[in-house]
Amino acid sequence: MSARDEVLGRVRAALRDVPAAEPAAPDRTWAAAADDDDALGDAGARAALFAERVAEYHATVTRCAMDDDAIAVAVGAALARHGASRVA
Repeated sequence: MSARDEVLGRVRAALRDVPAAEPAAPDRTWAAAADDDDALGDAGARAALFAERVAEYHATVTRCAMDDDAIAVAVGAALARHGASRVA
């Protein structure tokens, strides 16, 4: 199975309970946040909302300080958890 097939399979599984006739509607919360920093409060509130939403897809969210060292440590730890020895 290719990575593409795996991703599409996960999307299909996530959408399995959505009626086919239900129209796709954009999420105005994110659009508003892009236009107005006060729409969702500070960046922390937006990050918390993102983490909540991706948790529905069993994603792991790691929050760290926005500096090169902290980001490198977080990415290295994530790669180690998955046994990755190379990335592109």
